[in-house]
Amino acid sequence: MISGSKTSVAQLFLSVVFLCSLVSSCKVAESYKQENLSKIDFNQEVVKIETLGNYSRMKAHLILKLAKVPGRVETTCGFYLYRISYKTRNFNNNEILVSGLLAIPQSKNIKGIVSYQHGTTTERGEAPSKPSIEGIGISCLFAGNEYMVLIPDYIGLGISQEIPTYMHTKSTAKAVIDFLNTGYKIMNSLTKEKNPNLYLLGFSQGGSVTASIQRELEINNTTGLTLRASACIAGAYNLKDISLKYAIANKSTMYLGYIAYSYMQVYNQDLNTLIKTKYVNLIPTLYDGSKSVDFIEKVLPKEPDSLYTQKMIADIKEGTNNWFTIALGQNETYSWKPITKLRLFYGTKDLDVSPEDAISAFTYMKISGGNVELINSGDYDHTGSLIHSLPGIQKWFNDTK
Repeated sequence: MISGSKTSVAQLFLSVVFLCSLVSSCKVAESYKQENLSKIDFNQEVVKIETLGNYSRMKAHLILKLAKVPGRVETTCGFYLYRISYKTRNFNNNEILVSGLLAIPQSKNIKGIVSYQHGTTTERGEAPSKPSIEGIGISCLFAGNEYMVLIPDYIGLGISQEIPTYMHTKSTAKAVIDFLNTGYKIMNSLTKEKNPNLYLLGFSQGGSVTASIQRELEINNTTGLTLRASACIAGAYNLKDISLKYAIANKSTMYLGYIAYSYMQVYNQDLNTLIKTKYVNLIPTLYDGSKSVDFIEKVLPKEPDSLYTQKMIADIKEGTNNWFTIALGQNETYSWKPITKLRLFYGTKDLDVSPEDAISAFTYMKISGGNVELINSGDYDHTGSLIHSLPGIQKWFNDTK
C-alpha cells in the first residue's frame, strides 16, 4: 500500500552501502560548520545539530550511477549532511522532539529547498537522518545539484520515541512544516534570500504527505518559502475508498497492522475493535521502532482476514462507517484544488499503491479546476515508479524558478 515495494525502498540505493565508507571527515567550509549553524536564532525550536559527514561531487555522481538512476541527472557539487533535532507537536498537542536530515550543497548559488517526504519505514534506525540509504540517495540527486535538502523523519522515527502517527495527515504535516520553518532560517542565513524557492517531493507514504503539505501551505503559508512545484510519486491519497481496499486485495498485512496501530492511539480506540484477539498484544511489539519491514512481514499472517476482524474487513470493502473507516476518510489528501503545479506520478504495475489512487486524485483535482498533471511513469512496480520518475523531476525543478 504505502511503502517501497514489499522489499524496502532503501534497496533503491543499495549500492550506496559500498560507498558509505568513503564519507570524508575533511574540514567543512567555514560557512557550513556546525557551530556556525548553531549560531542561527531558531527561537529555541532546534535542540541539536549533528554533523554526519560530507560527500564530494564525484561520490554523489558515482552513487547515483551505481543506483542505476536512469536517464541524465545533473551532479554539479558535493554536499554536507547534518541531523537536526527539533520541536513539534503531536496529535494531542503535546510538545515532542523529532528529527530530520539536512543536506547543504557545497555551492555559493543554492537554487532553493527541496523537501523530500520518504516512504514507509518501521525502524527508527532506518529513518533518513541515520542517514539512511534513501536519505543519502535523494541528497545526492538534489543537494548534489545545488539545492538545500530537507528530509523529515516523521513522528516516531529517527530520535522520536513516540508511537508513529503513520498516515495521520495533520500531525505528520505539522512535523514537516516545522522542519520547513527551520530550513527557511538556515537558508536565509546562508543566502540572505527573503523568500527562497521551495520544491516538494514525496514517494508512497510521502506522496500523500506531500499533497497534504501543499494543501496546508496554500491555505496558510507561515514558512517564508515560495512554493514553486510539487511532485508526488505512488501516493495513497484516498485511504477509505481505494488504498485500504487495495492493501486487502494484495494481502499487504504489514501496512494494515501499521495503520491500525497508529490510528488506535490517535483516535483513542482499542485494537481489538479491528485486530483479531490473537494479534492484539503482538502488534505493539512489532511496531515499537526496532523491527524491520521484512521482519514484520514474516511474523504477521499472510491473509488480511486473519489479522483484521471479519466485520472490519467487510466494513472496509463495503464502505460502511465505523470509527476506523471514518478516520480513513478524514485523512484523505485528494479533495482539494492545487494552485501551484502538482504532478502525480504512478507506475502501472504497482502492487503496493493502486494506480487508481493517482488517477482518481487527478480527476477530482482537475474537475475542481486544480493546477495538476497526471504522469504515467511506465510499466513499473512501486519502487520502479520512484527511480524512473526522479530524473524528470530533477529537470522539472531545475526549469521551474
